[in-house]
Amino acid sequence: MTAPHDLADCCPECHPGDVPASLPIGEPVEEPERPGCLRAVYECPNGHVWVCWWDSRSAEWPAAREAA
Repeated sequence: MTAPHDLADCCPECHPGDVPASLPIGEPVEEPERPGCLRAVYECPNGHVWVCWWDSRSAEWPAAREAA
């Protein structure tokens, strides 16, 4: 059994449990229009590709500090 990964995501097209959760292809990038929002591209072993977004603070990724 492998350890869970914070950025793993399940394919939205495959039946749950048919393929393992996928990790991002490349590094997640910050959305310029949405500060603090990260975007990553995923691909499952069956070749399905999808995009996932999340709030960097919720994912505990280092985010730029806001000036006080």
